[in-house]
Amino acid sequence: MRTNVILLALAPLLASPSAEAQRMLWDRVGSVEVRVGSTRETIWVPGRQRYREVRLCVARRALRINSFTIDFPMRQGRWPHEQSVPLNRTVSPGQCTRATWIRGGPRDIRRVELRLARSNAGPRATVRLEAR
Repeated sequence: MRTNVILLALAPLLASPSAEAQRMLWDRVGSVEVRVGSTRETIWVPGRQRYREVRLCVARRALRINSFTIDFPMRQGRWPHEQSVPLNRTVSPGQCTRATWIRGGPRDIRRVELRLARSNAGPRATVRLEAR
């Protein structure tokens, strides 16, 4: 009897996804197809959603990402309107960069400027910006 009461009390907790599982979800907020020979690309982010961390994911071809800059709408306050992130890493297709925390807490993102190593002819890489 006592076991049944405990199980009934725990059933809603067991049926819902854990808080950790919910935190692992990422929103796809923008993407860009990298032009052959390009060393800079911009991912524009529509809307006014606030995010606390971002990452870049690559598809179709490995891509060397030297750095990226997160651009925030201009505001009065303590935090600057952009955040530069050095990366210097080759990201394979199907892989993502490490998560990068946004300074100043959750903020609206206007765009992300990518600085890349020049790519040769072949399939064009697609870079997807994910945030949460």
